[in-house]
Amino acid sequence: MRVKKQKHHRRAVRFYTACYGFRGPFKILCDGTFVYHLLANGITLADSALANILGATVKIFTTRCVTEELRSLGDSYSDFVNAARNLITARSVLLIVRSTVVH
Repeated sequence: MRVKKQKHHRRAVRFYTACYGFRGPFKILCDGTFVYHLLANGITLADSALANILGATVKIFTTRCVTEELRSLGDSYSDFVNAARNLITARSVLLIVRSTVVH
């Protein structure tokens, strides 16, 4: 990734840290598509790649639903199922979506 993009991402992370109290290590919840693209593009150390982008340490999580979804796709996705199992499984996930209205 180019330095300009990394600088932009780090600036956005600093904004969320200051305004919303985010702090490291960042917890990242990934889905089956993310796991698929990690292996398809040969990005084996995803946590270090994301840490470089965000400028802080990260923990990558997945859910049991993601592993079941990949398993239901068939035997051709067995490598992706194994990769998803190697990630930390989040037991309960609460997603909070905040919407802002621009006037």
